[in-house]
Amino acid sequence: MSFRNYCLTLFFTFSLLSVFGQDTSSEHYDVRSGLSSNEVYHMYQDKNGLLWFATDRGICSYDGYEFTRYGIEDGLTSSTVFRFYP
Repeated sequence: MSFRNYCLTLFFTFSLLSVFGQDTSSEHYDVRSGLSSNEVYHMYQDKNGLLWFATDRGICSYDGYEFTRYGIEDGLTSSTVFRFYP
């Protein structure tokens, strides 16, 4: 193998090492974002893509843009919800 081919082989080998896969993304939701509480006990994503959160201040749904809160006034028996079953 010539010196030129050796250098090209090293170059392409090290170029492939610098290729990365997809970056993971994450979102942080809290009361400033609209979540009813920072204490979340259970989370679920339904078949329509809505995220549901069980908190110590009721249940919240998130459609990707805004939160909707459900509490005792909406029919919950307690404001603290540890888990729900869709």
